[in-house]
Amino acid sequence: MYKKYAKDFNIEKWIGISLNEKYASNYDNFVHVLKETVQSKFHPIGCDTIKSVVDHEIGHILDDLLGISSDKYIKELYGKYTPNQMTESLSEYAWNNTTEPSIKEFIAEAWSEYKNNPNPQELARKVGDFISKRYEEWKR
Repeated sequence: MYKKYAKDFNIEKWIGISLNEKYASNYDNFVHVLKETVQSKFHPIGCDTIKSVVDHEIGHILDDLLGISSDKYIKELYGKYTPNQMTESLSEYAWNNTTEPSIKEFIAEAWSEYKNNPNPQELARKVGDFISKRYEEWKR
C-alpha cells in the first residue's frame, strides 16, 4: 500500500499541508506547470500560484472540519453539472480525479478559485460563500 496521508503513517497529530514532491521540488517548473494547468482548464481561473495550491489544501481541511462534502446543497450543486459544464464552470480536476468521493476535489477547487480569482466564477462563488458562512457559524 502506498502511504500518502498522515493517518497512513499514524501521525495525525502532525497533520498539515504538504505539496506533492513530484511537482513542487523545482520551483520554476512547479510554477510553469501551474500556469499550463490553468490555461488548459484543468485547474480554475486564478489558481496558477503556490498560494492557490495551499488554498486548495485548506479547502480540504475546511471540508473535513465542517462536513461540506456531505451537505445536501453542495451535493446537489455538484450533481447538476455534466463533466463538460463542470470544466467550463470551474475546472476539469473538480470532476476528473481519483479521490473518493470526487466531490472533495470539487470543493477544494472551488475554494481555491474563490480565494485566488479576483472575480470568481458563479460556481466557485456559491461554494466559497457557503463555506465562509458555515465557517462563521462553526466559530460561534
